[in-house]
Amino acid sequence: MMGRPQPKFSEEEKVAISKELKKKQTPAVYKRLMVLKLKADGAKNSNDIATELQMYPSSVNKIVFRYRKEGLSAILGQKYKGNHRNLSREEEKDFLESFEKSAEAGQILEVKEIKKLYEAKVERAVSKSIIYNLLSRHGWRKVMPRSKHPKKADEQAIEAYKKNI
Repeated sequence: MMGRPQPKFSEEEKVAISKELKKKQTPAVYKRLMVLKLKADGAKNSNDIATELQMYPSSVNKIVFRYRKEGLSAILGQKYKGNHRNLSREEEKDFLESFEKSAEAGQILEVKEIKKLYEAKVERAVSKSIIYNLLSRHGWRKVMPRSKHPKKADEQAIEAYKKNI
């Protein structure tokens, strides 16, 4: 029984992959380049490469497919980019300015209310943690009114004082 046909790599592709391997890369990019190098050498199949590099065989195949489809730039780039926020920093700041006046006036702000308005602005549901992270990013902190004064006398002292008057 014959397996899947192995991809063919040209000499130029092999040289380009080898050059990139010699450069300093992140571990994830290095591993993807090693997959390509081992596939280009043609001595091993996907299962052997996966075992050697501690990956799944399907991941090896996906890397080769992606290289064939998009080229070396797809392998060298980061797979996931940062900043998955719904709003930019400036938009977040503008959004929080609407709450500043009521906060400075001493009114109690609840995350539930902020969350509701935030969801209306981004037009989708978000978790409370997104709101807490937003507030933290802009220097807001949790301030709660205390339930009693820290130097308040105990109940017995108060009753004794009332009897003496």
